[in-house]
Amino acid sequence: MRLMSMVAGAAEGSSTMQTLTEAMKGSFETMVSDSMSMIAMLVPIVLPLVGAGLVVAYGIKTFKRVTAKA
Repeated sequence: MRLMSMVAGAAEGSSTMQTLTEAMKGSFETMVSDSMSMIAMLVPIVLPLVGAGLVVAYGIKTFKRVTAKA
């Protein structure tokens, strides 16, 4: 009895697998699209902050070097 149910399920398996594959593909495409839009939204905010941090760090390092020689 168990063997018959497995054979009957094999015929439906390709359709189910195709549906699952399409659902996964659609989900990943949506995830990539949402991630790219979020990155595009955050870059104008994050880039100046990182730049300012680098300028401050370089300024502190230079100030310490100049004051150590004085």
